[in-house]
Amino acid sequence: MPRIDPTIIPRNNATGYPAPYAKVVGGRWVRRLGPESGLSDFGIGRIPSGNAHYSDIELHWSRGSYRRKDESRY
Repeated sequence: MPRIDPTIIPRNNATGYPAPYAKVVGGRWVRRLGPESGLSDFGIGRIPSGNAHYSDIELHWSRGSYRRKDESRY
């Protein structure tokens, strides 16, 4: 896997969630690291936790539709 500098990857705050969930996650910015690192079977997104936001896992739990997802925070 190549070494990448995440700061040169553009940030994006688009969401695919319908209202009212889009408003909950709308303030977060994501850097999609998967395409830049050559990953194709799964994705990696770098989301700074400095802003108050829900993660995907929290949103799925709150909706009662949690599916198995791996999420780590550092």
